[in-house]
Amino acid sequence: MHLKTAFRNSFYFLLIGGAVTANLLLQPRFANNLPLLTLLISISAIIIVAVAERIIPFLPEWNISQGDITLDFILTNVSLPVMSKIAEAILGAIFLGASLKLEKILGFHVWPRSLPILVQLPLALLISEFGFYWVHRYSHQDNWLGKKSWR
Repeated sequence: MHLKTAFRNSFYFLLIGGAVTANLLLQPRFANNLPLLTLLISISAIIIVAVAERIIPFLPEWNISQGDITLDFILTNVSLPVMSKIAEAILGAIFLGASLKLEKILGFHVWPRSLPILVQLPLALLISEFGFYWVHRYSHQDNWLGKKSWR
């Protein structure tokens, strides 16, 4: 596999891993202001994504302007977050209900509570990002939310 392709395919996981690492390393310095730390890490991630999309886009034609910067901004900063939160709420309710039923049937906890936090954390991130990932992926299909030439 080409190095550029490998990087593009692992970028999201590297970004999440970097954000978690930054959070763990910087928490002692921001102990009294964790919302500020979250904001700084979020803004940093947005900047990293914006730069990466210009330097190594998944598809080069995504960098060709179609005169739709305003629509892109609205979709990226309003529609995707709202739709992903809706997906998270629905999937969360489904998974919570299913896991509680499964715990009753099996007689033990479904969540691996006995595992170290450094094992639980990646699993929790994977589950929590599941909804956003699929909403984002689906948004790249043709004519999503009325945008005819969505990447």
